Amino acid sequence: MTRLVKRASLERELPLLVAGLLALVVVALAAASYGAVSRGARQAAIERVERLTRDMASTSATSFQRGLADLRATAASPAVRAFLESPGARQRDGAVAALRKLLPVSGASAAVELLDAGGREVLWVGDSAIRFASLALTDTATVGPLRAPNDSLLYYDTQAPLAGHPAAGRIAVRRRSTATPQAIRTLRLLMGNDATMMIGNAAGDIWTDLARLVPAPPTAVLRSSRAMEYITASGAERLASVVPLPGTPLMLMIEIPSSSYASSVRAYLIRIGLIAALVLALGAWGAWAISRRITAPLRRLAEAAEALATGQPAPRLEYGRNDEIGLLAQSFNTMAEHVQRARQGLESQVAGRTRDLELANNELRAANAELDAFAYSVAHDLRAPLRSIDGFSQALLEDCADRLDAGGLDSLRRVRAASQHLAMLIDDMLQLARVTRAEMRREPVDLSGLARTIANELQRGAPARKAQFLITMGLVVEGDPSLLRVVLHNLLDNAWKYTAKHARAQIEFGVTKRDGTEVFFVSDDGAGFDMAYAGKLFGAFQRLHAAIEFEGTGIGLATVQRVVHRHGGRIWAEGVVEHGATFFFTVQASSTVQASSQTQGVAE
Repeated sequence: MTRLVKRASLERELPLLVAGLLALVVVALAAASYGAVSRGARQAAIERVERLTRDMASTSATSFQRGLADLRATAASPAVRAFLESPGARQRDGAVAALRKLLPVSGASAAVELLDAGGREVLWVGDSAIRFASLALTDTATVGPLRAPNDSLLYYDTQAPLAGHPAAGRIAVRRRSTATPQAIRTLRLLMGNDATMMIGNAAGDIWTDLARLVPAPPTAVLRSSRAMEYITASGAERLASVVPLPGTPLMLMIEIPSSSYASSVRAYLIRIGLIAALVLALGAWGAWAISRRITAPLRRLAEAAEALATGQPAPRLEYGRNDEIGLLAQSFNTMAEHVQRARQGLESQVAGRTRDLELANNELRAANAELDAFAYSVAHDLRAPLRSIDGFSQALLEDCADRLDAGGLDSLRRVRAASQHLAMLIDDMLQLARVTRAEMRREPVDLSGLARTIANELQRGAPARKAQFLITMGLVVEGDPSLLRVVLHNLLDNAWKYTAKHARAQIEFGVTKRDGTEVFFVSDDGAGFDMAYAGKLFGAFQRLHAAIEFEGTGIGLATVQRVVHRHGGRIWAEGVVEHGATFFFTVQASSTVQASSQTQGVAE
């Protein structure tokens, strides 16, 4: 059951997958719609600004033309002409009444000035605060540019000749260009609270927002025929549209903050984000509900299958569904019944086979015991006559040597050698049988220590030999100490034996790595062997050298191979004639090798 918990769950992965796919779709749609909405909002803002600019310019131009028409009508007034011809008190009152008709009803700051043919002031009506130096005279009815003689005064003028004859004089109307707060509120109601209207000279020197002087728009904005965005000196972004006022030296501009249409895009993003979150939540919940409907029965099916796999009785699955999962449950129940019946039959067969195997093992143990008893009995029975043969041969050699010729002495020596060799064969065969059937006990074994002990024993047996042992220290493995001592004793004894005919010899025990595996070796620089016969090395009674060259029974390497195999390893050899031999062996993979870098040499 633990394995199921640690594995990835479809119940979690499916909602995440669906939510991820929905997120990709929603993000893609939001990105596409954001671009479209952003472009649409900007285009709508441009159209709005341009429409407001055209409408306000048309209204302003109409107002200017109406003012010029009124000014022309007043210039044609007989009362004004009469006052110029005869400036009496009665004529003055008539002229003042005619001029007052040109003042705005709203009470905005304005003044009307009557000029004679020389451009001198004859009569002044209205706000005296805007009374200053005379204006540049024109021959036609015109609207003048904005003028700002100081920071607090901003005005423009209109003028027209009297009765169409400039020589007779003219009328000039001076108006402050600043609007009253009420007029500004009215404009905002018409344009929108975010829109600002500005008027200025086409030359770009003086501009006003109808409340105060303002910096002139950039030249690029003034010259553009379409609405465009620009950045003010304070760093604010504006969308502005500028048009000239027909019949005047003035231009009108409407501008709105760029953020006014960007806010609608942000509001759209917030709405689409909320909708996306709702869609993702609903999609993930739906996917979770579907996955749970699928995974819940599948989890019970997996639990039942695991119980069946571990030998426990599998519970019967009842889903009450007619879909594929219901069919799967029915199939599993059928399979579980077949498996249970097969398991019961198999268990009965295994129990029978186990009983048969126990009987066979008992018989085998009895046979082995009888074989061991027979082997020891044979060995004992063979050793007694062999000892007699060897003893009587030795007695003949000692007591009758003077009465035997050379041939008789040689025959007796051969008899003794044969009997001794046969005794060695019996001992080696008994040892081979023991290592094959002996019970193993595993524990840490210091191979380096064993090799050092065996080398010292060999050196003490032949102290005159000029031989050096090189033993790598710290080689420890898990194994049977007695059996592993048999391995090292046979290998080191062989190396000692096959280097006997060399004046000096070197024998090494160490470890190396082959294909990532720790491999122990015993090498020497002695007689060696022909690799063509390497396959015979580990067979019983197989010898590559004549008995007269090197003594031995041919059982030692067969014994070594069986011990190595019992330790789960393998053994092989490499050699060159008269250049020595190296025997390699391994133990099972669970063994531990701890090799130090030190190599100890046993003195010659």
